[in-house]
Amino acid sequence: MKLITLFITVFLLNCGGAKDATVMKKDTANLNSGKYIVSTINGENINDLTIEFDTENKKVSGFSGCNRFFGDYTIEGTTLSFGALGTTRKMCAPKNNITEQNMLKALNEINGFKISRSRLHLLKDNNILLIASQQADNKIAQNETISIEYSAVTRGSYKSITIANKEVSWVNERNAKAETLKLDDKQWRQVVGLTNAIDLVAIPELEAPSKAHQYDGAAIGTLKVTKNGVTYQSQAFDAGNPNTILADLIEKMIALTNRKK
Repeated sequence: MKLITLFITVFLLNCGGAKDATVMKKDTANLNSGKYIVSTINGENINDLTIEFDTENKKVSGFSGCNRFFGDYTIEGTTLSFGALGTTRKMCAPKNNITEQNMLKALNEINGFKISRSRLHLLKDNNILLIASQQADNKIAQNETISIEYSAVTRGSYKSITIANKEVSWVNERNAKAETLKLDDKQWRQVVGLTNAIDLVAIPELEAPSKAHQYDGAAIGTLKVTKNGVTYQSQAFDAGNPNTILADLIEKMIALTNRKK
């Protein structure tokens, strides 16, 4: 009789484990790319904060109350953690600074998530630190109207890359004929995702981390993004050392030009 009871107990525990695994798989699938509007941090109601996931490239970005933040994340099952997050350096009112500190602290502590009633719950162990709802009209779309131009120029060298209409074209010498390749759907989504992870309005204000281009110590790099008819152009920077906010997109553009036909 004891053996039968023990067998039944083990069977029920195993069934429960299988059910949990199904839930984990479902939750992971529901962490969609796109912008989420943050409504609660540590139980307090919050307005105007966002967190945006690019599930294709495992990138995260958003607005934390004063500045934009950006970085990487890792996910396995319902385990979720963020890497070191960078931010822009805008000065704001004390109240906004406190809100930002609270959000960044919460993001740093998060180690899991769950989806409940279409809401994203970001967790520390079993405690809910942050609640957000997805902005349905902000999902990464394949038909985004985007054009991106990158150039690296010195007196003796020239490189220019343009991505538009699911196509990348580039020249490695002045007056050379452009080479062109079509992008597949996955590559286009990656480009759009990396672009959407950048606060385009902030691009002209991003500082170059080094200034060697000012005395011919490096090629002059520039990035220009045109989205839905509006153009955002960066300040000049040392090619190979752009502002970290722009680095992933530029790296992807260069990698696409290294593909063989």
